[in-house]
Amino acid sequence: RLALTGGIGSGKSEALAALRACGAATLSSDAAVHAIYGEPEVIDRVRERFGDDVVGPDGRVDRRVLGPRALSEEGGLAFLEGLLYPRVQAAREAWIAAQLATDPVPPLLVCEVPVLFEAGVEGQFDAVLVV
Repeated sequence: RLALTGGIGSGKSEALAALRACGAATLSSDAAVHAIYGEPEVIDRVRERFGDDVVGPDGRVDRRVLGPRALSEEGGLAFLEGLLYPRVQAAREAWIAAQLATDPVPPLLVCEVPVLFEAGVEGQFDAVLVV
C-alpha cells in the first residue's frame, strides 16, 4: 500500500496515472470526493451551510462555487473537512478491501492522499511517495 501525496499542482495526478500505466491499482482522492459530493446527505448539509447556489442544476455540489465560499467564510473549510474526511477515509478503506478481496497479494495499491500528514493517516500505508 503506497500513499501518494504532494502539494497543489505538484503532479500527483500525473504520477498516479503513470503508476496505473505500470500496472498498479490506483485510487484518486479527487474522484472519491466527486462521488461523495453526489451523496444526498452531503448535498443537503452543504446546501444548509453554504446556501442553495452551491448546488448546480444537475443536483450535485458545484465545487467551483463552493470552493471560494468555503475559503472565505469563517469555519467553512473546517466544516467541509469534517464532512468529507471521514467519508473519503471510508471510501479508501472500502476500495482497499475490495482490491484485497479480488487479489489477496496485489502488486501495488496506490492511494492518492493530498492531506496525508494533515489527516494523520500515513501509518495506514507501507510507504509514502511525495511528489
